[in-house]
Amino acid sequence: MPVNSPQVSVIMPAYNNQETIAEAIQSVLDQTFPDFELIVINDGSEDRTGEIVEQFNDPRIIYRSQHNQGASQAANQAIGLASGKYIAIFAADDICHPERLARQYHFLNETGYKVVFTWVDFIDDEGQLIEGPHFGQGYFNHPQRTQAEMLNWFFFKGNYLCTVTCMAEKELFVEAGLFRTSSAQIPDLWMWGKLVKKVELAMLPEKLLKYRIRGGEGNVSGPHNAPRAMFEGREFHRHLLDRVPIKLFKEAFARHLKNPDFEEGLEYELEKAFLYLQHDMLDTRLIGAEKLSDLFTDINVAEISRTKYGFGLTELFLLTKSLQISGGLESIKWKEDILYLEQTHKEMQKYILSLEKEIKKSEEYAKSLEPAYQEAQKYLKSLEPAYQEAQNYLKSLEPAYQEAQNRLNHLEPAYQETQNRLNQLEGEFSQVSALLEKALTENQTLQANQNTAIKELGTKLDQSVTANQELQTTLARYEKDLRQLQATRTVRLANFLGRVFKKF
Repeated sequence: MPVNSPQVSVIMPAYNNQETIAEAIQSVLDQTFPDFELIVINDGSEDRTGEIVEQFNDPRIIYRSQHNQGASQAANQAIGLASGKYIAIFAADDICHPERLARQYHFLNETGYKVVFTWVDFIDDEGQLIEGPHFGQGYFNHPQRTQAEMLNWFFFKGNYLCTVTCMAEKELFVEAGLFRTSSAQIPDLWMWGKLVKKVELAMLPEKLLKYRIRGGEGNVSGPHNAPRAMFEGREFHRHLLDRVPIKLFKEAFARHLKNPDFEEGLEYELEKAFLYLQHDMLDTRLIGAEKLSDLFTDINVAEISRTKYGFGLTELFLLTKSLQISGGLESIKWKEDILYLEQTHKEMQKYILSLEKEIKKSEEYAKSLEPAYQEAQKYLKSLEPAYQEAQNYLKSLEPAYQEAQNRLNHLEPAYQETQNRLNQLEGEFSQVSALLEKALTENQTLQANQNTAIKELGTKLDQSVTANQELQTTLARYEKDLRQLQATRTVRLANFLGRVFKKF
């Protein structure tokens, strides 16, 4: 792998996906995990698929076109072009969760697994989540299983892994011989059948992809391809048990073994043949009969089987005779299934008819709204002159608005100067306030001193009155002498009182 190669190569085969491929590509480009390349292989599309891909201008996209050879060949070509350590499989009609690559990449690096799948949400052609029944219900969102459990499931029930959620080491695909190009229906199951014999396939139980259920049976895995799927399924089962390690085989099919202690070689091949005979599908049981028929061409093998397993040529002949009866019973079951499907179809037809009636009612109601709609249109049209007038008025105000803006810009320096002056005055005001507070304190002190002086003056006045009374007594005794001095004393007393009151 080159030094500057991305860690992940996302491969996207595309065929006639003009309606969905743009959204699919964008969901990859929007990944939170940055270290990837997207390889799109146009498998001979007859619509605008290729044109839409070429409209994306992103260096992470590698685009190639081929004549129509099928999805397997397109995937194989993409893997051949991939330079990443990991391959992330994707489809042109699905949508990746933004965290898909990041979650899977970190999971593989942190756990040591080499392959990981995830769960999905199911969406319809319009991208809406599907809540009701659909053919994909019950597929894909399964719990983690061991290699043995997966091998057992693949053999008896088929695939349950969602291929377009797979991220795996590129070397695994290369060593497995890439996807089977002769399989149009289940090339993925062929691949998982090869890988499960070598490594454990991990399931990350997070819905990291939106899987689109196409209308009109548009999915390759849809029921309309059932005949082809049965044919390919028969071929798949014929080769699934090839080169399965004996330990894994014993663990996977422990409940179905005739002799749990069988050994490699002939006994192992007999166990495989007997396992096929236990399958529900007639085609798969026929494989077991064919294998036993081939093995029993050697009479010694037939005798060993008879002595060790109680199954020899006689039992084989009885088996092949009864296979037709089993086929008839299976045909009856198929007919019952067909009747059930027909009944379901009739119920669906009734449901469709009821929907058509509802649609007709809706159309009639919409038609009844037509006059009101026309009236509303007329009213809106009548408002157009007023709207235009308002637009013109607003336009006429633009010069005044511009002038006001210019004046505001012109006043900005004066406003700033005023603001600075206010800040200066605020400082001066603080200084004056401090001086006033100091003067008030001094005034309060002076007032207190005045009150003290008045009290002292009152005391002296009281003393003067007392002295005056004593003087009057003395005057009574010396009235005669004092009459002569009356005038003089009165003058002196008046002068004294004048001086006293002047102090106030």
